[in-house]
Amino acid sequence: MPPNPAELVASSRMREALAAAVTGYDVILLDSPPVVSVADAIVLATFADGVVMVVQPGKVPHEVIRRATAQILAVKARILGVVMNGVDMKRDGYDFDRHRDSRSYSSGGEGDAR
Repeated sequence: MPPNPAELVASSRMREALAAAVTGYDVILLDSPPVVSVADAIVLATFADGVVMVVQPGKVPHEVIRRATAQILAVKARILGVVMNGVDMKRDGYDFDRHRDSRSYSSGGEGDAR
């Protein structure tokens, strides 16, 4: 284990490796530890075209999400979106099953089953 992993991530060899990978692949995903835990995530964000934040609702306090967002934006990285992981769809109020037979989402008039 290197004494300072962020130095390895920020190294010229890492930049060279990513530059070489870009020529051979359409999409490259860089996974990192949580933004507020270590510097690696912020360094990687500077290499990426965009960042997708992964958040577990109910586990991560809103202030931590705000701080992570501020850190990402501070290095001029672009946030593409958020993935909510570990969501209990029924417990957390995302129960879409009750709308399955509803006609209220149709683009036509009432009772239109489009």
